[in-house]
Amino acid sequence: MRCPRCDRPARDDELACGLCGEVLRRPAAPVDRFAPPPEPRAPDPAPARPPRRGGPFTVLGVGVLLAPVLTLTPVLQYMGWFLGSLCHETGHVAAAWAVGCPAFPAIRLDGHAAAVHREQQRLLVAAALLALLAFAWVSRRRPARLALALVLLVVYPVVALTSVREGLFLLAGHLGELTFATLFVVRGLDGGFTGSFAERCAHAGVAAYLVGRNAHLALGLLTSEAARETYGESGSFGLVNDLLRFSREVLGTSSLAPGALTVLAACLVPVVVAILRATRRDDA
Repeated sequence: MRCPRCDRPARDDELACGLCGEVLRRPAAPVDRFAPPPEPRAPDPAPARPPRRGGPFTVLGVGVLLAPVLTLTPVLQYMGWFLGSLCHETGHVAAAWAVGCPAFPAIRLDGHAAAVHREQQRLLVAAALLALLAFAWVSRRRPARLALALVLLVVYPVVALTSVREGLFLLAGHLGELTFATLFVVRGLDGGFTGSFAERCAHAGVAAYLVGRNAHLALGLLTSEAARETYGESGSFGLVNDLLRFSREVLGTSSLAPGALTVLAACLVPVVVAILRATRRDDA
């Protein structure tokens, strides 16, 4: 290196220029080998969420009151139908792909919705089995998850490789709606994305709408001949509705009672989840 003041060449070990005295470098600070390590710095505290307003039963009650809003006018009815159809067809598609049958939803703006699946692809079934085996392997040290994985490994081939899969596909639309309803209940009671009272009530309202729509359909099919006739004639795209196909093709009966009772029983799941979580939060 060279001195920046007088341009004199300097050795690498020189601290100052021998000609003009310009400081070239400063000696490194000695390292204390016996000094204690520096204390770790505490992480910055996460920003506090706004305080949650409204108790769980208040949120659920407001949600039940909001649910009929989606049935008051033609525009709101259409919004409710579109939301329910989106959850319904998502349930069909998810069930079909789970058992190895490629499927895609179709929702038309004039009030028709369907999801038709293709023939089963055994490669997809093999991939699902491998995924379950991997899930069992990574869960081998967690008894509860391992038990769940083993149950799925036993049940999945029975469902996917027999005619049971067709029954699952036909019921999966209503089960999909009620699964989304359960999710909306949980999000509403846990605070949603923002924790605001309005968002929690909106989640609860959508959940109540999905449960009410399925319960109303099931009770109508069980108690009203007019409701059964309307259901038999209202298939989208000219297709036969799910519970009719479930009764005729899977159960071999003309009665809609078994499918309606299944849907009605499934409606209890989000209701029970809502009550249990609300009670737990009140106890906490």
